[in-house]
Amino acid sequence: MLVQNEIHSLRRKRALLQSRCRRLETRLATANSSGAPEEASTAPPSITMHDDVEDQDISKEEPPTNRPRVSTDGRFLRATLLGHLQKAQRDLASERDNPETQRRMAALEHVDAKVANQERQRMEAVIEEMNQKLTDTKNLLSTVEEELSQKQSQLMGSVLTNHYSHMAKFIATKTQPTLWWMPGKESEALEPLRRSTSQFVGHKLEDIKTRLGQC
Repeated sequence: MLVQNEIHSLRRKRALLQSRCRRLETRLATANSSGAPEEASTAPPSITMHDDVEDQDISKEEPPTNRPRVSTDGRFLRATLLGHLQKAQRDLASERDNPETQRRMAALEHVDAKVANQERQRMEAVIEEMNQKLTDTKNLLSTVEEELSQKQSQLMGSVLTNHYSHMAKFIATKTQPTLWWMPGKESEALEPLRRSTSQFVGHKLEDIKTRLGQC
């Protein structure tokens, strides 16, 4: 009964380990398919004419008193807007050529590259950790399966030992498959058959012990 309980416990442990292996393999497949995060692009973002106007410093705009009076004429309005856009574009180009701006952009690019590298290293560490967990789980699963096989062989040997020990009370035939019978009346003529059966059972028990020793 104790061996049966151990077998039941090992089977449950094996099922849990198999489930854990499947989960880890699924997570690894997902992590490997997604890959490490791509490095941030170092190219400066493209800015349209519309963005140039919105990003300009308000202090650079002309005072309201110096602005030309907007005419209802559509052509004058378009010319005025075009002038503002061209001025904003020139200011932006001048700002980009500024050494301080270039240093600031270089610093931002360095930070982006560093963050991307840290994220890639983090992903690699996570994948390595999951691989190690999967290896450890598979090794433990192999140990459990080996122990389970030994316990099952031990249980089978115990069952067969009890079976043949009980059948030793009967007389075995020499035919195959073996038939067991109990005489209705004991006599001296049955002694050779008793000895033959005892030898047969002894060989079976020795064979069981040998097999258990090899497991």
